Amino acid sequence: MSPVAGRVPVRHLVRGASAGLLLAVPLLAACSDGGDEEPASDRAVAGEVVAAGQTAPVAGLATEQTAVVGLPSGVVSLGFATDLGDALDEGVGEPVSADDGDVLLGITWDRDRLTGRSAQLREVLTGDPIRDTAPAPEVSLQVEGESYPLPGLAAPEQPRGQTVVAVPEAAAADAELTITYDGQGQTVEVATGRVEAGIAAPLAEPAALEHGSAECDPAEFSARDSLTSACGVERWFDTPYVADLGWSETGTWVVVDLTGQGWRRARVDGDSTPQQLPARAGHLTRLAFLVDPADQHTLELTFPAGSVQRIPLG
Repeated sequence: MSPVAGRVPVRHLVRGASAGLLLAVPLLAACSDGGDEEPASDRAVAGEVVAAGQTAPVAGLATEQTAVVGLPSGVVSLGFATDLGDALDEGVGEPVSADDGDVLLGITWDRDRLTGRSAQLREVLTGDPIRDTAPAPEVSLQVEGESYPLPGLAAPEQPRGQTVVAVPEAAAADAELTITYDGQGQTVEVATGRVEAGIAAPLAEPAALEHGSAECDPAEFSARDSLTSACGVERWFDTPYVADLGWSETGTWVVVDLTGQGWRRARVDGDSTPQQLPARAGHLTRLAFLVDPADQHTLELTFPAGSVQRIPLG
């Protein structure tokens, strides 16, 4: 009875009279036999999502473990309910029971869409400083070598919700949630909330990705360069992901919003081949440098007459 990976049936639990639709098949069977017995609750087999994307509270879904996963589109707070047993409480449609040997696992999510962050940070991470245009991550539950997709979880159109999926009881304690964004996966242990984030780990604290201004030193200009040149850094970002470039191969993109003009070459920590990114503010030049993670970086600007400005970032 185990489903084929990647083809998981989804059943939405609903309130009110329409909830009876879930029992349409058992009702017909009872009528055909001419019996007066009450129909049995629906039986959910392993991998079947019986409550997908519910925004109203699912009865009995009290989370025990929590986890935080950082995505370019925002921070996802997760909760797991592993003691639902084999049946949901009444209150959302009709009771739904797990099939023999299976249990129901509940998952809640709430995504902070970076709305409290600067427009510049949202533009670097998602490509749009205003709208929530980031793609939906791919989310699945890994149990006993099977992968059960969880559609809708953390999707742009549903930043928060709850879902319930049936899993084999013997393997529920070892279940892992996998969240993949633009090819980069992160895993969460359901039983402990432990997150394996890899290079995506800094995204769990968006406030730490954006840094303030830095200035050039006028005394470092030669007399000739000082007549035509000026420079500064309005802000800079230390992030593993940039919307137009993807994930950093080394672990870090340093994105610099430069002001001024006249410089001939720019590099950070030795990378002298930056990628130019669109910046909506017309007075800025936005450059991205592929560098190794470090507590401090150095921006180096070279000007036509030979002046070199070295600006500490960090």
